[in-house]
Amino acid sequence: NTPTWFNVSETTESSLRVDLARPIDVAAAGTTDPGLTNLLNTLRGAGYGIQTQNNRIVINSIPALAVKPFDSNYQLRTPFKANGGVAFFFGKSAFVSGNVEYVAYEGMRLSSNDENADGGLSDGTYTNDVKRAYRNVVNLKVGGEYRIQNISLRAGFSYYPDQYKQTFDNLDRSRSIYSGGLGYRNDKFYVDVAALYGKSASAYSPYVLNNTADYASAKINNATTQVILSVGTYF
Repeated sequence: NTPTWFNVSETTESSLRVDLARPIDVAAAGTTDPGLTNLLNTLRGAGYGIQTQNNRIVINSIPALAVKPFDSNYQLRTPFKANGGVAFFFGKSAFVSGNVEYVAYEGMRLSSNDENADGGLSDGTYTNDVKRAYRNVVNLKVGGEYRIQNISLRAGFSYYPDQYKQTFDNLDRSRSIYSGGLGYRNDKFYVDVAALYGKSASAYSPYVLNNTADYASAKINNATTQVILSVGTYF
């Protein structure tokens, strides 16, 4: 697999609409304060609804507020990936397979020549941040199956090393996944049951300060279990 280059164009805009449950009381009708008069004229020019009700000056509507659309363009390059695998068959009753995947996270790029883009895109700051935080890894997968007449026994293991450099926060985020399965097949139907157990570590920081000694993070040990049942019939 080769890396993928994306040319991303984004347009951002926002608006706010307010519906008043009741008019906003401003001042008594007939008030001659020059400052208030100028304010009311400015609000009218901006689209505010201003009326006199029960001898009071009130605002009974507010125009929708919107910002001008903001256009930006940037380029993204995803990591280079390469896969390779091998399988060994033992007659018709068993096989063992292995797969290796190389992922070059350090090769990711974020850049832009757009004058409206974030400065970190044009001066290479974000790309350098990626190089400092990420490392290239090799993912490993092995598995096998053994058949006894109509019954199949399966087992597998996957290991995904931590893509972050250890100098990033000294936390090992590597993932391990163990799997096992049992299947039965005949000429009319099949039943397969598979179980997967995965474990990894992560961290959570409710807030971040410039000095890491001034705040704490919670280390989280993640463990997941999945059970998959498949039943089918042949027509």
